[in-house]
Amino acid sequence: MTGPIPNDIACEILDEILTFSFKYELLLIDQFLYDYPPSPLPSDPAEVSMDSSLDLELGEVVDDLSAPTRARRFQKLISSVPGLQEGRMGFGSPDNSLRQEAVFSLYRIMTGWGFSYSFPLAARPVLDALAPVHRPSATELDQAEDAIAHHYIASFTDFFRRAPIIPHAS
Repeated sequence: MTGPIPNDIACEILDEILTFSFKYELLLIDQFLYDYPPSPLPSDPAEVSMDSSLDLELGEVVDDLSAPTRARRFQKLISSVPGLQEGRMGFGSPDNSLRQEAVFSLYRIMTGWGFSYSFPLAARPVLDALAPVHRPSATELDQAEDAIAHHYIASFTDFFRRAPIIPHAS
């Protein structure tokens, strides 16, 4: 192929790079900011498996995203955000239900970050309204997404001293 790359192909490549970068950075920041529950670890690393029963053996499970090890947290985090494995996340989606699910998942992930700022008290009602049993209005969803984005960017920037890659609508 000679000549310039067509715009649609260039946009698709850029979208893939940005999506991968966001996923990598989310896993990376979570690794540092997640407050792992104190628990005795097996002396032999071969004893650590990806089995869900490991949570009960190694520490208290507070919710379905709690994990006693990085490997378990990684596995749970990947499966908690819709589309994170497939690369088609709901952030910025025109589909409000997919967007609500993605933003609420990120909110749940970040509530486990014990080594980060707390969410502002004023934002909590808006964020709690993202729970799957609610159907927030488009305005409420925008407000919640703004609060999540602000918290994510502030936490990431405070720790890594640079801005993160964030998903957006193209």
